[in-house]
Amino acid sequence: MCFFNRALSETPLVNTGKTDPKKYIINHTNFKIKDPKVTFDFYFNVLGMELLGQHDFPDIKSTLYMVGYKDQDAGAKSMFARGSMIEFEYIYGTDTDPNFKGYETGNQNQDGFGHFAII
Repeated sequence: MCFFNRALSETPLVNTGKTDPKKYIINHTNFKIKDPKVTFDFYFNVLGMELLGQHDFPDIKSTLYMVGYKDQDAGAKSMFARGSMIEFEYIYGTDTDPNFKGYETGNQNQDGFGHFAII
């Protein structure tokens, strides 16, 4: 299994050893957000998700929020053992910067990100 996290590592790829791909899960997907309060209002109050974890990185002026549905069977599972989470990345100050125009969506040529589904 391989991990890459721009915020946590200078090393682009770390191989953790031989694994069985049939046991892989989709752990999370990441979205950059402008304002956590606005984002959380929708995901918590409309979709019923909960904050599962928060990781602050003041040196790079960023906070990661792990959001998803509380899994009663998950117990004390590591965040890396859970599935179906959304990781929201907040860069300090984007919510109050009047010059912030938003993030690149990849859809300028209509060939970028499509969607993710919650059913």
